[in-house]
Amino acid sequence: MGLGYRRREVRHRPVYAIAAGPSHHFFGYYDKCPWDASGCYVLALETPFMDRNPTGADPVTIGMIDLAQANRFIPLAQSRAWNWQQGCMLRWLPGRPARIMYNDLDRGKFISRVSHVETRQVEELPWPLYDVSSAGQFGATLNFARLCQTRPGYGYWGIADPHASEPHPDDDGVYVADLRNRSLRLIVSHRDVRRVGKILPAADEKDWFNHLKFNPSATRLVFLHRWDGMVAGRVGRMHRVMTVNPDGSDLRCLLEGYVASHFDWYDDERILIWLSDAGSAGFFLVGETTGAMQAVGPGFLTLDGHCNFRPQRDWFLTDTYPQGEGRLQSLMLVHLESNRVVEVAALPSMPVADASLRCDLHARWNHDGTRICLDSTHERSRQMHILDVSDVVTS
Repeated sequence: MGLGYRRREVRHRPVYAIAAGPSHHFFGYYDKCPWDASGCYVLALETPFMDRNPTGADPVTIGMIDLAQANRFIPLAQSRAWNWQQGCMLRWLPGRPARIMYNDLDRGKFISRVSHVETRQVEELPWPLYDVSSAGQFGATLNFARLCQTRPGYGYWGIADPHASEPHPDDDGVYVADLRNRSLRLIVSHRDVRRVGKILPAADEKDWFNHLKFNPSATRLVFLHRWDGMVAGRVGRMHRVMTVNPDGSDLRCLLEGYVASHFDWYDDERILIWLSDAGSAGFFLVGETTGAMQAVGPGFLTLDGHCNFRPQRDWFLTDTYPQGEGRLQSLMLVHLESNRVVEVAALPSMPVADASLRCDLHARWNHDGTRICLDSTHERSRQMHILDVSDVVTS
């Protein structure tokens, strides 16, 4: 993989809205594909407001947009477990055609549901899910109530954290579910992570987990371990990148001492992740077994963004947070082999009073890697858009 760098190209593509007001529409995070297998339908969430956080009593409408029928929104269900950054973890369930999965709040607990979009038959699982393996066999989850308190905008409102007073509970943490036999197991507790690595939260510094993601074969799970505190005289948010087997064995601290942000598995061994320290910032391919680090787009891709590999693994996309007086959010495609960077959109973002209300682009590939779906407020409401990049990825 070459380390040479080519200057950024600007090839803005037309951006088409697939949803419109008066309601607001969005999908959520960048690490899931909203398209169904046919490419005809795109999953979406619909809500009448965008200027405050949901309370746990506010339902969001789950639906799909029919791209072949004038972008008609088809309501399917509702959820009360959602946020602006990741929605309700809505996804097409792998290995089960025409079925969607999403989290919900019901009878005083967070759960997940599997719904058939044609028959509307619904199955219920007794816990919410953060990620699902590519074959649909395993799910990974965490304490969404704790995440809501420590990282507003990523957890769910409506339920109090039973471990709120405990900085490092030994009976809470990262869980893995076997979706075939409907069993759930705590694989990594807050105390477990304190036994690995060197940079650790103090006894009274409350920590949390975020961003759980299986590798393509579901043989490893990566997650972030975070807390607000002080290490080596530096005060702020601390980050550690952890990996573990789905059964809880072989827990590793892959990276510590960096600000660690968004990531995506390139293959079963390497993770593309945005990192910064006192000297530099950028994307790196990190070997999960070896720890080897290779800079991607050195000297240019220094801004944090939501990185997402094209299905063919030759390109990845990344976005930026609002920049400059115009509050422009850029969307860029990066070719791994050549370090070629192509900016395909730059969209203005509406200001927000609270960072948890922001609308990141959270761009996502379709199944054949020719189109991108994103959330945006550049038309003064939160809506979903599509752009065709087939000419870029084939040039």
